[in-house]
Amino acid sequence: MINLTEEVIDRIKEVVKLDPSEFTTLSADDDIFSKAVATILSQNTNDRNSIKAYKRLREAVDIKPKAILSIEDRELIKAIKISGLYKQKLKSIKTLAQKVINELDGDLNRLRHVKLEEAKEWLKSIPGIGDKTADIILLHLGHPTFPVDTHISRITCRLGFTDRRRYSDVSRYWLDKLPRERYLEAHLLLIKFGRSICQSRRPKCNICVLTETCKYYREDGEGCKT
Repeated sequence: MINLTEEVIDRIKEVVKLDPSEFTTLSADDDIFSKAVATILSQNTNDRNSIKAYKRLREAVDIKPKAILSIEDRELIKAIKISGLYKQKLKSIKTLAQKVINELDGDLNRLRHVKLEEAKEWLKSIPGIGDKTADIILLHLGHPTFPVDTHISRITCRLGFTDRRRYSDVSRYWLDKLPRERYLEAHLLLIKFGRSICQSRRPKCNICVLTETCKYYREDGEGCKT
């Protein structure tokens, strides 16, 4: 039986069409190290710029741990600078590459076979990688995670599914309410819905398909706790 949360995702799916080219991680190559690098590049910027950065990086070097470490920093910076915070991202990418070589025999896929919490702590030990970035990488590795960005946090709170926007609360809600096979799809649908309809300052409630469910709509824009 479909629960209310799944029904919400199904309603969003009716009006939001996912285009892989709009998401940095989906635009990256299929191997997990490339997706991890793309995820780092997507931090604190829009997908347009991070996709450009990823493509420029791929033109400059093979996106593999050893290749990343063999190229001079100035070449890496030239490629990724458009994504912003390039010094921090350079450090994250190079540290990730070195740890993959030193601790995972050059293969990030080995984290598939590591317990979730251990794998997450391994990723978070890398400078610049927090819960969201780690969860995105882990989700693409097949681990049961639900990454939360500002759009997902806002929508979840407005719907009344949580009363706070704390990362762990929002992530846990979706993990508990959705079947595992829908985590990635729901994550992407919520992001696009937040970008196009449930926007931060001027949500388009007049065309929203979730008004019957939405606490924010019923209560005339009552905000959520932080």
